[in-house]
Amino acid sequence: MQKRAMGLCLFMLAAMLGSTPAAAQFSAAYELIKAVEEQDYGEMRTQMLKCRCPNVRNVDDVPVLVMAARNSDSKIIEYLLEMGANPDATDRNTRSTALMELARRGDLNGVQMLIKKGADLNAGNNTGQTA
Repeated sequence: MQKRAMGLCLFMLAAMLGSTPAAAQFSAAYELIKAVEEQDYGEMRTQMLKCRCPNVRNVDDVPVLVMAARNSDSKIIEYLLEMGANPDATDRNTRSTALMELARRGDLNGVQMLIKKGADLNAGNNTGQTA
């Protein structure tokens, strides 16, 4: 009886610990991040409809809006903003915003899009630089 109880406990523990990472790996939020990284617009829309998470961050704590800005992908930026992405979301390591990334790349259309959505022109990164 004691062996059976111990076996059941080990099985339950393995099930709880083993299923979490696999489930997270294929969550809609994970797939959304992957789609933004790969600039896969169709897949990004599909996953956004599942998770409704326009402010999700990758494992490096970078919001998808900043990721899209680093790719100068105005189509994805526009969609994320339409879905409610925070225009002032920052990369938690560098404190850079999407506006800073687009300004650095000279992407005037992207900069204008973010300004229209209320992006803070005076936000500073971890070195004090602004857009």
